[in-house]
Amino acid sequence: MNITLKNIKYSAFASEETHCFQASVYIDGKKAGLVSNAGHGGSNSYQSNDLYQRLDDYAKTLPKHKCDFKDAKGNDVYLDINPDFLISDLLNDYLVEQDFKKTISKRLLYTVKGSEFLYQSNVVSKDQMQRYMANQQEVKSKLDAEQVLNFMDAAQALEIFKKRAG
Repeated sequence: MNITLKNIKYSAFASEETHCFQASVYIDGKKAGLVSNAGHGGSNSYQSNDLYQRLDDYAKTLPKHKCDFKDAKGNDVYLDINPDFLISDLLNDYLVEQDFKKTISKRLLYTVKGSEFLYQSNVVSKDQMQRYMANQQEVKSKLDAEQVLNFMDAAQALEIFKKRAG
């Protein structure tokens, strides 16, 4: 099952304990309904019981999600997947991608050998960014960068951004 969100309206200022948003949910390329959250910590609202049920049925077929943290005894923690988890995951991906697009248009993003961090330059003008793009080797050398995300394929750069900026 291919689930996507479209027509996303996100409100950062109204997001308190959860994301405040509204989006259209598409399943296998067809609009299946709407989902929203008021941003106050509650569950998502689904504008169709059928939509919620389809997402829930699909979620039950997925393996549990392994968390990045451990319990008090040092054991791995696993969560059941549910419709809210699926939607939140898609929304988080969307928000990271929007942040990536905004950041990479105004700054050089780069990695340094031996470091797990993602580094960024100060804000640069469009003219300066064009000059950097024309002199990629010089810029890479000056930054002592292993990779400059601005000089890479967008999909590959986004994956590095997700892993390192997270």
